[in-house]
Amino acid sequence: MNVDKTVTKKGRKAIGDEAAAWVVKLNAGKLSREDAFAFEDWLNESGAHRQAFRQLSEVWRVAGDALEIPAAEAEEPMSIRGVLSAWRRLNPAKAWAGMGVALASCFALVWAISLTGVFAIGPRVEHQTLASIVGEKKTVELSDGSIVQLNTNTKVEVVYTPEERGIRLIRGEAHFDVAKNPRRPFRVYAGQGVIEAVGTAFLVQLKDEETEVTVTEGQVKLGRLKPEAQQEDGPAEAENEETVAMVKAGRNAVLGEDQVVVEEIPETEIEKRLSWQRGVLLFDGDTLESAVREFERYTKSDIVIADENIRNTRIVGYFSAGDTDRFLQALESSFDVVAEHGQGGAIYLRRKEEPIAQ
Repeated sequence: MNVDKTVTKKGRKAIGDEAAAWVVKLNAGKLSREDAFAFEDWLNESGAHRQAFRQLSEVWRVAGDALEIPAAEAEEPMSIRGVLSAWRRLNPAKAWAGMGVALASCFALVWAISLTGVFAIGPRVEHQTLASIVGEKKTVELSDGSIVQLNTNTKVEVVYTPEERGIRLIRGEAHFDVAKNPRRPFRVYAGQGVIEAVGTAFLVQLKDEETEVTVTEGQVKLGRLKPEAQQEDGPAEAENEETVAMVKAGRNAVLGEDQVVVEEIPETEIEKRLSWQRGVLLFDGDTLESAVREFERYTKSDIVIADENIRNTRIVGYFSAGDTDRFLQALESSFDVVAEHGQGGAIYLRRKEEPIAQ
């Protein structure tokens, strides 16, 4: 038996309440641009949504005729354009004389609508750039409900179109908690890699020669961009990639120039990699060299290991990201390391000398 998962999850009453709310908004004749996009996404989330809305408003009878789609086929995706056109004819008493609908492109859902001078839609494209400075972390909710968390010194370009939700990671590291929308894939382009997910959470770090992906929830499809697509400024088209791995939650993937390595990692390692979200850095046996390289991402100070004998000293503990003074104090008090300040703000680390016995 085919059971709509949306009905199982929400329940028919909840879906009916949502449908009723949309009927009220449509009847008022005042939808914002964001409301219109949210309404279309809600309609196409499931057949149960479309059926509930059709039962309440009877608009699908008209919309089905207008778009040559039988009203009984509740599973068919529908556009806000068709719904509003049908609603206008179903409710001629409403003051919607100012509504005009135009199809601006035969390749995408691009339209312009005005409702009594308060509703206008252009091409459904969203383009914005998000960035954090050194030592800063930032959380941004995108228009579809997805959450992007930027780590230190990170920059991403967001390009949402009707066909995909595309993000290019230009530098740094970001965590993505993706809102479900099977009709518009969510893809992150980082270096030569592309990560595609639906209803998933994952971390992406762009390194000099590699792209590292840690999946914290769900599953992602990891692909490699073809050489010609790697030169583009914005997100590339999906056909310009080749799938190289499917990566499930609890696994880490490193995509290099010639190979991809996927391995399972423990929860403690995932917690460590996400500790920056709480403003701290967690080291649990990392070498001093790797700890210093990680800490330098959050500060403008250059930290130089001037004594080879301490390079592999194991560091354990929590440290506030970017708090250089406390980090150095911890090294001096717990790890027999002394910090010396040099010219230009550089900091040199050496082994603490034992006092000479008298």
